[in-house]
Amino acid sequence: MRIAVLVLILLSLLAWPVTAEERRPKPDRVVLTLSAEDWVDTSDALVSVSIAAAFSGDRTTSLRADMLKVLGELAADVDWRITRFVQGAGKAGLENWRIRAEARIDESGLGGLRDRARRLSKPGLQLVIAGTNFSPTRAEREKVAGHLRGRIYTMVAAEAERLSRAFTGKTFRLHLIDFSGQMVRHEAKRMRQMRATAAPAQLEAADTGALSVSRKLIVTATAVLKMVP
Repeated sequence: MRIAVLVLILLSLLAWPVTAEERRPKPDRVVLTLSAEDWVDTSDALVSVSIAAAFSGDRTTSLRADMLKVLGELAADVDWRITRFVQGAGKAGLENWRIRAEARIDESGLGGLRDRARRLSKPGLQLVIAGTNFSPTRAEREKVAGHLRGRIYTMVAAEAERLSRAFTGKTFRLHLIDFSGQMVRHEAKRMRQMRATAAPAQLEAADTGALSVSRKLIVTATAVLKMVP
């Protein structure tokens, strides 16, 4: 039991952020504020589809399969996920369903998506493209963030080496580091590229608000370098 408590205390100390006290200048410490940035690009978009369906009660058991089939006709070879089902009473013994589905679709497959939704719609079944979001996935963001943290570690190591050379006989090592990050939206870069090189289908997607944008990730770190004996 004592060992477990000691382990928990040790882990909490290792995870403790850089405090105001640590940032306060001390004779044997140097506090740095460093930052690195890079672009986070994505080649696909999160597409949301709203479906209004009216079915007889005996078809409700196959409703999910029917909707996935229709979505497959809207955009094939993508992983559609039905995220919402809302059931309501309709007329003439029918049941009204409001359905929301989502999938990440490659930029090249967005052209003509709204037209296909209109063609697939019919009495008792209406499909509407509710939104197209080009925000990068968490995995894409974390990949770039990891790269930027690595660049900051390299900068910290270089600064520690400079300090050790400047103060003869003294050695500086990293004592604590605290990271923070933010995403900045940039449309202009992708807009220029799109207008210069895009195929007609991509331009159609851009005209419907499905233009891919680049987002810049800025990672900032406060590092404390400490003089060691």
